[in-house]
Amino acid sequence: MSKEQIKQWIKEKNMKSVDAVKSALKELFAETIQEMLEGEISPLLGMPSMSRKISGDGLAD
Repeated sequence: MSKEQIKQWIKEKNMKSVDAVKSALKELFAETIQEMLEGEISPLLGMPSMSRKISGDGLAD
C-alpha cells in the first residue's frame, strides 16, 4: 500500500489514535495469516478448512 492509501484507510475507518490503528492492523493481519494457513493446511489434510475463526487470545470462537 502506498502512503496515500494508508492515510485514506485510516480516514475511512475514522481512526483517531495510534491504538486504534494498531488494533485495526492486528485484526487485519490476524485474518490474513489465518486465511493463508488454512489455505496451506487444507491440501495437506485432504479436507476443506473449518469455518472457525481464531480470536485475539488464540482460542477458536
